[in-house]
Amino acid sequence: MSSYRFDRIIERLQALGRKPKIRGDKATSLAPCHDDKKPSFGVTRDPDGSASLKCFAGCNFKAIVAALGLRAGDRIGRPSTSHAEGQPSPEKSAQKPNVYRQARLAEQSILKRLGADWSLAANYSYESTDRKCLMRMLRFERPRAGSKPEKTFRPIHPVEGGWIVGDPPGLLPLYRLPKLLSAPASASVVVVEGEKTANALVDIEIDPVTTWSHGAGDVERTDWSWCAGKHAVFLPDNDAPSREAGAKLASILARLDPPATLHILELPDLVNEKDDAVEFIATRRMQGKSTAAIRQEILDLAAAAPAVGSESPDDEACTSDGRDPDDEPEPRSNASNTTTAPKASSQQSRTPAWPSLDPKVWYGLARDFVLLVAPHTDADPAALYFSFLAAFGVVVGPRLHFTVGATRHALNIFILLIGATARARKGTALAWVEALFKLAIPDWPKLVLSGLVSGEGLIESIRDPLTQDRPIKDDSGRVTEYQEVTVDKGVSDKRILVVETEFARVLAACAREGNTLGPIIRDLFDGRLLRSLARKNNNLRATEPHGGILAHCTDDELRSIVRPEDIHGGTINRFLIVCARRTRKLAIPTRPSADEWTALANRVRTAIDWARQQSSTNSREEPARAAELTFDSDAEALWCASYDSLTGDASGKYGAATARSDALAWRLAAVFAATDRSLKIRRHHVRAALEAWAYCDASARILFPEGHRIESEDDRRRGRLIAWIGTQPERQTTARQLARNGPKELRAAGAAEAALQELVNLNLASWFNVDRSRACRLCDAGDGRQIAGIAVVDKQASPVEASQEAPAARSESINRASNGHTATDGPNQTGFQLISDDDRAANYLKH
Repeated sequence: MSSYRFDRIIERLQALGRKPKIRGDKATSLAPCHDDKKPSFGVTRDPDGSASLKCFAGCNFKAIVAALGLRAGDRIGRPSTSHAEGQPSPEKSAQKPNVYRQARLAEQSILKRLGADWSLAANYSYESTDRKCLMRMLRFERPRAGSKPEKTFRPIHPVEGGWIVGDPPGLLPLYRLPKLLSAPASASVVVVEGEKTANALVDIEIDPVTTWSHGAGDVERTDWSWCAGKHAVFLPDNDAPSREAGAKLASILARLDPPATLHILELPDLVNEKDDAVEFIATRRMQGKSTAAIRQEILDLAAAAPAVGSESPDDEACTSDGRDPDDEPEPRSNASNTTTAPKASSQQSRTPAWPSLDPKVWYGLARDFVLLVAPHTDADPAALYFSFLAAFGVVVGPRLHFTVGATRHALNIFILLIGATARARKGTALAWVEALFKLAIPDWPKLVLSGLVSGEGLIESIRDPLTQDRPIKDDSGRVTEYQEVTVDKGVSDKRILVVETEFARVLAACAREGNTLGPIIRDLFDGRLLRSLARKNNNLRATEPHGGILAHCTDDELRSIVRPEDIHGGTINRFLIVCARRTRKLAIPTRPSADEWTALANRVRTAIDWARQQSSTNSREEPARAAELTFDSDAEALWCASYDSLTGDASGKYGAATARSDALAWRLAAVFAATDRSLKIRRHHVRAALEAWAYCDASARILFPEGHRIESEDDRRRGRLIAWIGTQPERQTTARQLARNGPKELRAAGAAEAALQELVNLNLASWFNVDRSRACRLCDAGDGRQIAGIAVVDKQASPVEASQEAPAARSESINRASNGHTATDGPNQTGFQLISDDDRAANYLKH
C-alpha cells in the first residue's frame, strides 16, 4: 500500500499518456517507468482512498513514484503543498530541508537520487518582475531505446544561504515573466506547455511567450494574474491532457479582473501523440521554409484560432453590426513579429476577417437582383449574387461561348457556397434565385435536379437518344435487312443545373472505388462528351452537355472529407468558392413589390431569349460562330494587364484550389456580357469578373490557408527524422545512434545511413568527422537548396515564401491594373483594394 491518492495516480497516468483503464477499484495501464506495448502496471484503490501500485515488469516503488512525478500534496490526508518529490516531507517538521550552498550541488543531489543513467538536459530560470530568480526548473533525461529520451523535471529555488530542492511557497511564477510585462499592452500572449516549446517559439522571434511549470496537470498552481485583460493564444500539445489544461486555463483567465480571453490553436500536421510546436517547426524546416515563413504561418494560424467559450450564451444574440456571432469567422493576423491582439469590441470579440464584395463593383442583372432582394432577406448578398450567375450561365445554353486558343468555353459555372449549417442562409439565397427564374422561364423546373451519386446518373439525366438496329425478316424468317429504331428518345435539352445542398455526399461518392462521378463532373464543366466506359451497356452518353453546379457545404465538413485527389486532380478548382453567412436577423422576411419583381423577371427573360436566339443549332460548326464572345480593345488591355497577377503561383491546397483562376474569370466576364446582351466583352465586364474572382480567391484562402502543402509519406518520414535529430545534443547524430534510438522505421540494416544521406543530398544536413566516426548535423534554416524537388530555399525569399504572398499581391495587382491608379480608400477586410473605375462606378449603380 502507498500513501498516494488513487485519483491522483490515475490523473498522472493520463497526463503521461499511459492510457489507464479503470474497472471498479482497480486500474491497469502502460507502465510509467518503462516502454510497454501491453499494460503491465496495476493500481488498486484501498479502503482509505490510497492506492497500491504494482509494476509486473519488476520496477521498484521509488522508480514508479519518480516516473509519475508524485509530490507530497498527492498523499492521503495532505493538502497540496509546494514540496516536490525528493524534498523532505513537512510531516517531519523537526527535520529541516537540505540547503545547498550552490545550485550545482542541488543538481548533483537530484542526479544521485535519480541514478547514473540520468543527465541534466536543460535549466530553465523563472524570474520575478525585477529579474531575480524565483525558481529553476531542471530537465533531466535518460536514453530510451526506439523513442525520444525519457524525461523528468525537478524544481529548485533560492533561499537564504543557498538552494532547496522543491517549489517555492505559494503560487508558482510564470516562465519569462519580465518579457511578458515589457511587451506592448495590445500584444497577445502565446501560452504553450513546456519551457522547451516556449524557447523554440522565441527562437523564431514569436514573443511574448510563456508557460507554467510541472506540465498539464498543474496549470492551476500558477499565478496567472499578470495576464489580466490580455488576449492569450494557447498552443496545446497533441494529446488529451494538454487540451484539458487549455480548458482549465480558459476558466482561470475568465475569472481574472479584468478577464482575459483565451484562443486555442491546435497546430496542423502534428503526426505523433505529444508532438508540439517543436515538431511543427522542424517539419516546416524540412519542407524548406525559412524562419520568417514559419513565424508568419504560426501568426496567421494564431489570429484565426477560435476563442474558448466565444459562443454567446443567448443563441439569438447578434454582434454589434447585426451579424450572427455563430457565423463570424476569425481574423487573419498581420505580418508583425509580435502577436498583436485583434481589435476588440466592448465584449472583447474579434473583428472578423471576411471577404468583402463592394456593392460598387456588383454588375448587371445580378446586381439588380441583389439590390431588389437584399432588403427583404437575411441571406448573404454574395450568396445571392453568385447563385444568380450560376443559374443564368446555365439557362442561356451552350450557344454563347468564347474561345481561348483551341479550347471552347461555354458560360456554365460551378459555385460552392461555404457557410454554417442553417445559419449561413445558403438555402435562402437559392430559394430567391429559383423564384425569379421560375417566373422568367417556364421550363426552369425541368433544368434543376439534385442527388449526384454516380456519373451514370448524371449522364442519364441529359442522355442522347438511343437507337438500335432491328432485323427485318422475310416470309421464310431470313433476315434481309436492318431497320434503325429509336428505343429511347433521350433528352433534347442538354441544359442542367445540379443543386447539391450536401456537397460532402458528392465528394464521398467520388471517393468510392469504381465511381465515375469525379471525371464526369470535370467533363461537364468542360462541355465534353459524357460517357462512361465502366457501364456494361456503354451506349449511354450525352453529347454537348451544358451544366452548372450550385453546391452547399460547411467549411469543417469540406476540410474533413476532401481528398488530395479532389483538390489537386482538378475537381475543386473548377468551382468558384464563395464564403457565405447570415448578414442580419430578420424575424419576418418580406417580398419585393409585384411590379418590381415582374419587371426584373422580364429583363432576365429578355436576356435569356437573346442568348438562345444567337444561332439556330447547337452544333459547334459554322452556325455557332455567330455566338462567339470576344474582347474589345479596352477589355483586352485590362485582361492582359491583370493576367500575370491573376495567374500567379500559389502553394498547397490554396494554390491547387485556385489554379483555374483565369478560366473562371473568363467565364464570369462572359456571363456579365450576356446579361447585357452583348457579344463583346467590355472593360467593365472584365472588371466585374476580376472583382468577383477576388471574393472567391479570398474565400479559398480562408478555407485553405496558403502555404499549407499536402505532405507525402516521405515528407512525414523525413519530418519525423529531422524532429528526432533536433532533440539530440548539437542537433547531430551518427548512423549507429539513429539506428539504436531513432524512429522505428530506421532500425533496419542500412536504413539509418541511407536516411541521413538523403538529408545530406537535400542540403538539409551535412557530414562531419568526430571521434574517428562520421556524424550528421542539421543545417540551419535557410541553408537548404532543394527539398524533395518541391522548393528551392535560399537566404533570399524562396518560391514557397513568394507563393505565400501571392494571394494578396495578386488581388492588389488586379485592382491596380483595373483602376489605372492607386487606391486611396484603404484596404477592406480582405486586404484587396476595391475602388471605383473612373466614371464606370457610377454606371454600376444604374440599371
